[in-house]
Amino acid sequence: LTLSASVRVRGEAIDGHARAGAGISDDVLAIRTILTGEYDAGPLSFGAEIYDSRVYGADPGRITSANDVNAFELVRANVRGDLGELLGTGSRVSARAGRFTFGPGSRRLIASDDYRNTTNGYTGVLVEAQRHRGMAAPVFYVLPQQRRPDDAAGVRDNDVAFDHEGFDQQLFGGFVSQARALGRATIELSYVG
Repeated sequence: LTLSASVRVRGEAIDGHARAGAGISDDVLAIRTILTGEYDAGPLSFGAEIYDSRVYGADPGRITSANDVNAFELVRANVRGDLGELLGTGSRVSARAGRFTFGPGSRRLIASDDYRNTTNGYTGVLVEAQRHRGMAAPVFYVLPQQRRPDDAAGVRDNDVAFDHEGFDQQLFGGFVSQARALGRATIELSYVG
C-alpha cells in the first residue's frame, strides 16, 4: 500500500490581457492538492487519486473556467492487471480499466496536463504493450471526463460538482512507437478517433 499527497500553491498574475472582455489585469491564488493511493496485490493493482483544484480571488470579470477549478474530484479510480510476457520473451503487457489519466505516445495529441491547475481524466480501458528494444504500443477506448462545475459562478465559488463522462464524447485509438529506429530518432505511428 502506497499513499502520497502533494500541494502546489501558485500566484498567477496577468497584465494586458490579449482576450477581449477579460479586463486589463488580474491576479489569483491557485491551489492544487493531490491525494493518491495505490495497492499492489501482485498481478492486480488498484489506484485512486483525488484532485482538489481551487482558485481564490477570481473576480466576476476574470476568465476563470473548469480549466482552473475542479474541487474534490476522483480523477483516478481503476484496476490494473499485469498480463506478463504475452507477446513473447522480454515483452510486457498490462491492461487498465476505470478512471485514469494518461498520455500515450509523445503526448502531442493526448496528455494529462501538469502545468494547468486541473488535469484531463478519462474513463475506459487502456492496454499497453512494450517489447524489448524500445517498442511500445498503447491502445485505448475512453470517455473523456468533462470537468464540473462549468458555469462561471460555480467556478468562482469553487463548488464541488462531480465530473461527467458519457457516450456523447468518445476517444479511441492506438500508438506504435519504436525508439532509436533511425539512429537516436524515434518513429511513431498513431490513429485517434
